[in-house]
Amino acid sequence: MKFFSLLFIVMIFGNTYSQISFFAAPALYSKLSFNSNSLSDWKSDMFDLSDDFNYNNRSVYVGDPLLGATLGVTINNRHCITASGSWDGVSSKITIQSPVYSSHLDFSVSDGVLTKGTTAQSRFFLNYSYNFRKKPLKSTLFLNLLLGFGRRAGPALGGLDVGGFSTEYALSPEKNLFFENVGYTSGPTSTFQFGAGLSSDLFIKKKYLFSLSLDFSYSQGYLYYEVTKVTVTNTKANTQENFRYYTANMASGIYFGISRKFQIFSLERD
Repeated sequence: MKFFSLLFIVMIFGNTYSQISFFAAPALYSKLSFNSNSLSDWKSDMFDLSDDFNYNNRSVYVGDPLLGATLGVTINNRHCITASGSWDGVSSKITIQSPVYSSHLDFSVSDGVLTKGTTAQSRFFLNYSYNFRKKPLKSTLFLNLLLGFGRRAGPALGGLDVGGFSTEYALSPEKNLFFENVGYTSGPTSTFQFGAGLSSDLFIKKKYLFSLSLDFSYSQGYLYYEVTKVTVTNTKANTQENFRYYTANMASGIYFGISRKFQIFSLERD
């Protein structure tokens, strides 16, 4: 369906513009992920913090590079329509800062727990770009409009455990800390996304080198969430503090991309 729609657009523009070029482009993206954090106590709705540790989950975090590919058509070096797909994911970084007690050395050092992860997703977009600099063999400046969706891996079942990490250590001779972070699937398997950005085909001495892009993609939904549990046990006083932190891995993000276009063929009209 997308192919026939693209062909229809090309046929319309082809009656007006003189040159139509088809291209393919491998791409590499770096994503700035967004996470929404909240805290609730197991015993009540109070946002109760502990004096024994500091919890930090970065709301904005840059994850590992993502691979993608694009098929597109450029019309008279002014309009560009592309269909893109890439691996995607929401990256998070959770840190627990606390003392770590060594019974052999009989003292505590400042340390804690660090866990990082990226969700398994993919994204598919139909993009329209308008070139503000229509000079042949010169660097371009495109305004990009994006419309598409993101999709997560795994079954449609929400609340499915997709793996995690846990550890336990001593804070002092009397206190122990237990840490557990587990990821879960959300109910929907996909979420609608739209956005905008800028891109440029870079030329030096009339020779095309590569293309750069910076796009913001927005979505109200999320496809995964994380639950972090922290339990502090005082063996001497026989008490226990329990905390639960929620992180929604938002589907929105800022993407910086580098790609290289390879022309497949071109059509010229008088």
